[in-house]
Amino acid sequence: MRGQEPIESRHRSGRTAAGGATARATMPFRLMAAQRKDTPGKKAATVRLPEELWAALQPAPLRFWLDHPRGGRVLYDDDDLRLTLDDVRVNVVVLRRHGVYEKALLSAFTGTNHATWRLSALVRLFKQADRGRLRAAGDPLPGAGPFTVYRGVAGPTHERRINGLSWTGSIEHARWFAQEHARRLADRLTDPNPGVYRVTIPERAVLAYTNTEGEGEFIVILPRMFKPTRVE
Repeated sequence: MRGQEPIESRHRSGRTAAGGATARATMPFRLMAAQRKDTPGKKAATVRLPEELWAALQPAPLRFWLDHPRGGRVLYDDDDLRLTLDDVRVNVVVLRRHGVYEKALLSAFTGTNHATWRLSALVRLFKQADRGRLRAAGDPLPGAGPFTVYRGVAGPTHERRINGLSWTGSIEHARWFAQEHARRLADRLTDPNPGVYRVTIPERAVLAYTNTEGEGEFIVILPRMFKPTRVE
């Protein structure tokens, strides 16, 4: 039988208590629509599963130990990803063996600060990823493309990383990132020179897309023929 989306419900069973009164006991259960493989044209049957059985049938979260970059061990927990890019870099082989390299990489890249990483090192990590799995680890693209995306930068030329990996579909978000980066540089630079760049890219250039923070982040390795233009 092939399971479909469960429906929350409750099952009430009656029994006769002392004195002839009927006591009602409430036992939670799930309704699962299931379709027999040999009768694909017929309406799916409804199967009742007690809550305890439903929980027991769910796959356990994937957990295993990884090497820590500075020695020791770090836990990979599919339900609570807290890996850094260094954790991912050191454990590429193990993560790929478990089929979660792309998920771990995307989580670490979008969830931690990677401003001190060389762009070439970041590109190397993403080029080791399976494109299909990397896309699947993120959110669905907001359309068929092409996409006009923006990137906020600040600092001297060698620090600006105009061709960086992180882009957003919102010029307002790009402007905020530029100003925030400039603020962090203000203690050592008289003029951090914040700026916003724009480029239009085809769908195939997008490695992954995430929108968990409402930022609409596109992760892109820009082909050489695409030249960002400063708009602010």
